[in-house]
Amino acid sequence: MLVCLALSAAASAAPISFPERPIDAQVVAGEHVLESRKSIDWVFGDDCHAFGLWFDGKQERYTDEAIWISPDVASRWLGYLRMKEGWGQDELQARWKQIRAALDGRITVAVRLDSFPRQDPLEFGNYEAGTEARAGDARFDVTFELAKPVEGAGEPLASEKGSALANTYSLECDTRRLELCESYDWRELISRQWYEASDLRAAFAGQFEGSGKWTGVALGDCYQAWYWVSVPASAGIRAAKAFTLMLFQKGRTVRVEFSLMEPKRGM
Repeated sequence: MLVCLALSAAASAAPISFPERPIDAQVVAGEHVLESRKSIDWVFGDDCHAFGLWFDGKQERYTDEAIWISPDVASRWLGYLRMKEGWGQDELQARWKQIRAALDGRITVAVRLDSFPRQDPLEFGNYEAGTEARAGDARFDVTFELAKPVEGAGEPLASEKGSALANTYSLECDTRRLELCESYDWRELISRQWYEASDLRAAFAGQFEGSGKWTGVALGDCYQAWYWVSVPASAGIRAAKAFTLMLFQKGRTVRVEFSLMEPKRGM
């Protein structure tokens, strides 16, 4: 999922706030992804991280993922769709208005958690089914580090001198589990888009997509949950070079880091 873009060599803060209009350079970048005959997922670039692998009986596939719905990503996504579907400027701006009203002033990450059957290495069948708890039971936290205190950042996680957490700050998360889907066919789940069950589906979906509502039968050994995790875009996190999404589940802790600096590696 890497497409290189021409970016300025000088590092600067990546956009966190959603301006009144989509970011022109990123809209054009999204158009270029389509022109390169790539799928729309390529617009995520470094703002999407997969942190799970699953063997489907024939090959390994990426599963769990986290997507920062940043102003850059939203602009590129709309640029791709505009080029694909021939929108006018009014449609582009109307969709952006919805996105800005919902996401401005916060950092929002869409998280997908999958739990699929573990396949027998000798392909004699499944030896461990997926579980609802593995996908549907999770806690999230967002942290960031500062080299020196910033007004409005709050208190660090530790006050002891020399502690590894002395420069680490945490933000209270607003976590919503948007859906929990169950199926016998993992393909039905892995094709679900990150916005399907969200309030912003109308802003991010293509014109000819279906309703987005999960219509599968609640039976099976494959599970998938989508969460939206958001935190205030505080003065502290704006002064940081990155933020880390922390995932806590029974038996595992996952750290996913998102850069707040540009240029990033690209798409």
